[in-house]
Amino acid sequence: MSFGDVVAVNGGRISKQASTAEQYMVISYKPAVLGNMPEAGKEHLYEKVGFMGQVPVKVRGRVEVGDYILASGLGDGFGRAVAPEALTLDDHKRIVGVAWTASKDPTTSFVKVAIGLPNSSLVTQLTKQQQEIDQLRQEMRELRALVTGQPAPKATSVPQRSVQQHVAQEVAQASASAEEFHPEVTREHVVSAFELLHTQLVGMGVDPATHPNFKVLFSDPATKDAMIGQVLNMATEARAKGVELDKLFGYR
Repeated sequence: MSFGDVVAVNGGRISKQASTAEQYMVISYKPAVLGNMPEAGKEHLYEKVGFMGQVPVKVRGRVEVGDYILASGLGDGFGRAVAPEALTLDDHKRIVGVAWTASKDPTTSFVKVAIGLPNSSLVTQLTKQQQEIDQLRQEMRELRALVTGQPAPKATSVPQRSVQQHVAQEVAQASASAEEFHPEVTREHVVSAFELLHTQLVGMGVDPATHPNFKVLFSDPATKDAMIGQVLNMATEARAKGVELDKLFGYR
């Protein structure tokens, strides 16, 4: 190992090639303070690893100031840059730190990275994801009530949005309570949601055959079949995201 290497830490031992890690750290260049010194004669079994501050890190590809530096996942000791808005749920567990310098080199370079410090951008990302899962829960509760025939809130007007968005939201809401589980949404669920939507519209005094957002759905079988496919895709994506968010925040 050499300075700037990203290493995986597991049980106090480090490796460049571990496929999983409790956390990722960096081999330090010139540590200001050294602690937990090894016994005399065993120094070759240890490395100086940075716990906090700013350290140079080996990175592949271009880097912008403020990017997150993640372990490359290739077991080569390098990191890679990801913009805060592009982080995925899976990326969080591979974060090394935040870039304080940039690099335009498309191959490899050293960048200064802040490690072991709280970062407001990460908090912002987690807050946004929490809001998304809260919204998913609320939508699932509302459509579950609709599908099971429970009283639904009366509306004075129909939201001006696409049929796909309207029905996909209802299917996602009805599939199950997010606090319990995320069952698969089937074609039968979608067809049932369309039927209940028709009944609800009529009950609200809206004629589905003439309403601009719904008349094609209830008059053209080919259009309805295409929309069912779109709704199934949207509901499947929402289900997968709900499961991921639950895992991230410890609900499952």
